[in-house]
Amino acid sequence: MTYLSSRARLSWLACLMALLFAGGLRSAGVEEHDYARETEERCRQAEANWRKAGAPGASTRTGDALVEAAISANRADLAEQVLAGPNLGKRMLRAPPGGQRVRLHVLRTFTEFPAHLADEMFASFSGENRWLARRLTKGNVEVWTSGHGWLFDRKGRLLHEAALRRGTGWGREWYGAFLPDGRWVTTDREAMDGQLAFFSPAGEWLRSLTCEQLAPPPADHGANLLGWGRSDRRGAGWVVNVGSEDGWATVWVGPNGPARVLGDGHKWDLCYPRALGPRGTCWSMRVPDDAGTWGLTRGEAGHGPGVGFPSYSRDLWRSHETGEAVSYTIPGGNYVFGFWPGKSSFFVGAEDYEREKVSDRRTRKFQGDAQPDPVPIIDKTWLFDTTGNLTHWVRARRIGDAADGHAELLRMTADSRIMTLGANLRVRAMRHFTWEDGSTGDAVALWDDLRLGLFIRHDHLVLASWAARR
Repeated sequence: MTYLSSRARLSWLACLMALLFAGGLRSAGVEEHDYARETEERCRQAEANWRKAGAPGASTRTGDALVEAAISANRADLAEQVLAGPNLGKRMLRAPPGGQRVRLHVLRTFTEFPAHLADEMFASFSGENRWLARRLTKGNVEVWTSGHGWLFDRKGRLLHEAALRRGTGWGREWYGAFLPDGRWVTTDREAMDGQLAFFSPAGEWLRSLTCEQLAPPPADHGANLLGWGRSDRRGAGWVVNVGSEDGWATVWVGPNGPARVLGDGHKWDLCYPRALGPRGTCWSMRVPDDAGTWGLTRGEAGHGPGVGFPSYSRDLWRSHETGEAVSYTIPGGNYVFGFWPGKSSFFVGAEDYEREKVSDRRTRKFQGDAQPDPVPIIDKTWLFDTTGNLTHWVRARRIGDAADGHAELLRMTADSRIMTLGANLRVRAMRHFTWEDGSTGDAVALWDDLRLGLFIRHDHLVLASWAARR
């Protein structure tokens, strides 16, 4: 019998493990290759059947089969074909060249934090170096970070500031909310404290209400959190979401007195038109049209191949009404979706994460990220008519309402020009916002009726105004 030394035995064992591991890798590689081949074959067959059937849309057997195959293979292009038809390019709404050059006047540069171009016009996430902006009333806007808030009037003049010291909390995703008179509220001074804290314009603590005091919780209510809060459209009090996830109630509460629980959908009526936007969870969000007749709902899988392929469905808003929902799968669809001002036609934004399709100017790194992915931008906006049919798509994102209250403003992905688009999808105007040196102003929020906007310049957020058209 031959005996091996300890080193030889270890060497032999290492070789054996290496062979077994290599075999496992080869086996895993073969399985992965077979799966990829099977999904691609499934896509080819589903696409052939779809074209043979006349390229039908969603909610048809062959259309849905192609979408399912596209999701399994991560083929966004095939899902878009079902959405728009085989001639996707012909549905593209192209911006006319040129446009009016509009000179911006800097009102305030927020040097307190870096503000890279983000993936949503009012987007903010937990942690440091994040910000958000809101339209409160007809004549007020606000900007917040975790530790500071700024309130401005319709001319962009600073009215009040809020500076707060937090303990272990960061203010949830909404940080704080002003009233036009300078009073403000916040939550999460200590992590998950579940309290709405009220402050005077001078920053003096006035009172606090717990989640239970704001709205009686159900038996299985989960964590005591305040998901969001903001001023109502009159500036008389705050609309506040109570509870974790989508919450167990939404309330209205004034500077004094108890809270009032709101009925389903009432929160949109109390807030400035279309300023509240979609509400819900990251898996399910909903928004009504201005008349409260139609609703648009976004749903997405929490994990698995369905991630990145959310569905959007339009149906009658009120629960006691009935109607057949129309559903659309939109690859990369995000949370920038809603209805046209005063109309039941609607739009859905989508993002493009592919590095080679995103310009260097828009692949800026978030502060503190070691090796961040490219910052996603809203690369497409899909446009639907009042019957729920897709009519066009445009390489732009919806960024606000036009000054007339009827058209929409879209920022063009390619060059940051601002398109004014009517409900009839006719381009009414093109504008090119510029700074004093002639460089382009990158808009992230526009309040066109106030001639105010937030722009990114040299990695800082800038509040700027522009003159009225002559």
